[in-house]
Amino acid sequence: MAIYFDVRFRGTSLRIEVLEARFDARVGDALVNWLSMTPDIGFDRVILDLDAVEFMDSSGLGAIVSFWRRFRDSKEICIAGVKPAVRDLLCITRMDYVLPISVSTQASYTGVQRQT
Repeated sequence: MAIYFDVRFRGTSLRIEVLEARFDARVGDALVNWLSMTPDIGFDRVILDLDAVEFMDSSGLGAIVSFWRRFRDSKEICIAGVKPAVRDLLCITRMDYVLPISVSTQASYTGVQRQT
C-alpha cells in the first residue's frame, strides 16, 4: 500500500502533507477515503500542505473540495505551501475565495495569511 500523504498533530492543528509531486486520482482518492474515516475531534485548525505538489489535476481539485466540505463548518482550514501552477488552478476555479491559501506551511500554524 502506497503512502501518499503524512498526517501530524502540532498543538491544536492537524497537518495533512501531500508527499507526491502529482496530486492526481491516486492521491485524491486516498485523501478522500481518509477524510471520510477521520473523527472531527482534538484539533481546531486543519492545514493541507501542498509544498511537494508540482502538478494537480481535476481529481486533486476534487479532493480539495472534499477537504473543504469536510471541515468548513467546524474548523479553521487552509492550504499551505502552494506552488505557482497549483495556485493558478485554485485561482481559475475560484477556490482561493472560499479556502484560504497560507503564505507558508509554518505561517499556517499561527493563522491564515493569504497569498496574493
